[in-house]
Amino acid sequence: MTDATVAIKTTATDRRPHPTIPLTFFSLHIPNPVTTDTPSPVQRIRTGSAPIGSAFVPDLDPRFDELLRRLGEISDLQRAAGLLVWDQETKMPPLGAPARAEQLATLARLAHDRATAPELGSLLEELRELEESSDPESFEASVVRVARSDHEKRRRVPSELRAEMTRAGSLGY
Repeated sequence: MTDATVAIKTTATDRRPHPTIPLTFFSLHIPNPVTTDTPSPVQRIRTGSAPIGSAFVPDLDPRFDELLRRLGEISDLQRAAGLLVWDQETKMPPLGAPARAEQLATLARLAHDRATAPELGSLLEELRELEESSDPESFEASVVRVARSDHEKRRRVPSELRAEMTRAGSLGY
C-alpha cells in the first residue's frame, strides 16, 4: 500500500461548539513516507527548493519574485535582531551590553541599507504597473503598495542615524 487514508467520524456524543453543525466525515490523505520519492513541503523549504512567487503562480512577474526575495532578506535581518533583543532582555550578562549594542546596530544598519537601496526603489517603480493592473486587495498589489510606502519612509532616515538610535537604545537597556 503506497498511501493511507484516515477517516475521522464525528458522532452525536462529540462535543461541538455549535450543535447545529451537521455530522460530517473528514478524510485526510496521508502519503506513505517510505515509498514517496517526492520531498515533503517542509523538506523543500529547508533545502530551498520550495516554489515561491512565479514558480508557484506561473503568470506572476519575475520582478515580483525579486521583490519578495529582497523583502525576505530584510525580514531575516530584522528577525535576527529581534532574537538578539530577546536574548538581551532574558539571558544576557550585564557586561554584555556594549557588544550586544554593536551587534544590534550592525543588523539595523544592514536592514536599513537593504530597505532603502536605490535598486529596491527602481524595482518598486517597475512593479507599479503590476500594482495598478491587479485588484487593490490582491496579495501582489498589497505587497507592492506597502513595500513602496515603507521604502519611502525609511529613505528619509540615514543608515548611520538608524544604527546609532539602535545602539543607544540597546546601551540604555
